[in-house]
Amino acid sequence: MIHSNGKFIVIEGLDGSGITEQVELLKEWLRHRNYDLSRVAFTHEPSEGPVGLLLRMTLQDRLKRMDGNDHGVVICGRPL
Repeated sequence: MIHSNGKFIVIEGLDGSGITEQVELLKEWLRHRNYDLSRVAFTHEPSEGPVGLLLRMTLQDRLKRMDGNDHGVVICGRPL
């Protein structure tokens, strides 16, 4: 049996709904309680990597819409 004290927290919401603000409040709450933030991973989707950048630009209409061939690139760029 594996015992763990870890937690997995997901903060979801639409663009502009205050997700970033909630994450910053969570960080402050953890700091105030002396949690070691170097052991905490804060991530977001799409990632900040090259595939995430393409997705973000496409979703923000700053890049042409992807066609069926582009989906393979996105899938190949995702971690397993």
